[in-house]
Amino acid sequence: MISLLVRGLQRFATPPRLLVLLPSVLVILLSLNFLNLPFSIPRLREISGGRTILDLRFFYWSDEAYRTLDAFCPGGRFTYLWGLATVDAVLPALMALLLAVTLVLVLKGVIPATSAWQRLCLVPILGALADYCENAAIITLLLRYPTRLEAVATAAGWFTLTKQVVTLLCVSMIAVGLVARMTTWLKGASCHSVASPEM
Repeated sequence: MISLLVRGLQRFATPPRLLVLLPSVLVILLSLNFLNLPFSIPRLREISGGRTILDLRFFYWSDEAYRTLDAFCPGGRFTYLWGLATVDAVLPALMALLLAVTLVLVLKGVIPATSAWQRLCLVPILGALADYCENAAIITLLLRYPTRLEAVATAAGWFTLTKQVVTLLCVSMIAVGLVARMTTWLKGASCHSVASPEM
């Protein structure tokens, strides 16, 4: 099953597809972070008195989760809920696909295609799963508010932490892969320049 997923990603991952995914994700992220749209982060911060929404924290315990929800007015909580159920229903999948495709392309030429290390391209899927679990937990908290669901709120914090750690891991792997590819290219170029005078 895992091998099939890896091979499927390797077939799907092409530079043209990366050039479609990258601007698409960037447009969504920039819109959510900088435009005053109904579900954007500036808008949610405005209606929560400047608090950072749970999705963007690195980790939080249940008390902090409920302090954040308490800061929203009823209309603000509905806006937060609607954003999770719409934009955030698509973004984790797009982000995971972008990271996975990037990893496949970066690892190509650095790690043999048949190596078990090629499975690293599946790591972004773990981040997407954690993101969707986080969303489900926060949606549950919002739907049941003001009833306190301590276990669900704590689980939401751990899902958020997992998402953030996996995302950082993916970005780190991409950076290391790019450095490895650049090093390989520079060595090849150096060898070629040394060999050229003898030709």
